[in-house]
Amino acid sequence: MSAKDALAERLFHRIHAVLLALTTWIALLAGALMLALAVMTVVSILGRWLAGPFGGPEGLRWLGAIRGDYEIMEMGAAIAIFGFLPYCQIRYTHVTIDLFVYRTKVSTRTALTLIGSLLFALAMGLLCWRTFVGMQDMIRYNEVTMMRRLPLWWAYAAGTGLLGLTALISLFTAWESVRGLMRGFDPAAHRPATE
Repeated sequence: MSAKDALAERLFHRIHAVLLALTTWIALLAGALMLALAVMTVVSILGRWLAGPFGGPEGLRWLGAIRGDYEIMEMGAAIAIFGFLPYCQIRYTHVTIDLFVYRTKVSTRTALTLIGSLLFALAMGLLCWRTFVGMQDMIRYNEVTMMRRLPLWWAYAAGTGLLGLTALISLFTAWESVRGLMRGFDPAAHRPATE
């Protein structure tokens, strides 16, 4: 291996490590957000349930549903779902149907992984662009949620950034697939394979 190849190899592994760490932390934060949303939902439902027998003018006025819980759940869940996409892409953990390619050569599976990564990058890039356009509209028209008056562009901004990151990760996995084609392994299999 030449010095140039060794440098390219180190660069690839460094970029992979940084992207993996970044996407792992984003996925952990997305999971924490989903957990917080679940706790909020339980508290809101319990508050709504307890407000029936104990609430009212003479009862405990502070009991009841969390105001705008549906809005918070919608925005939070959308952000969390977008947060899981980059991690799933870099780990090749999206749902795939391997029934038809299970017994094919490694080069065929790697080529299909490359095509899938490029198509996913294209799809995520288009979604990122359209989400960005939608965010601009939300800012321009000052769109807010009905109950909490939360700016809708917040969710669009998070979605735009995370979709853009997913598109970049998809290009990186395409690069990894090209390396796999040249070296005879399928990166989606997470291990070198023999034909």
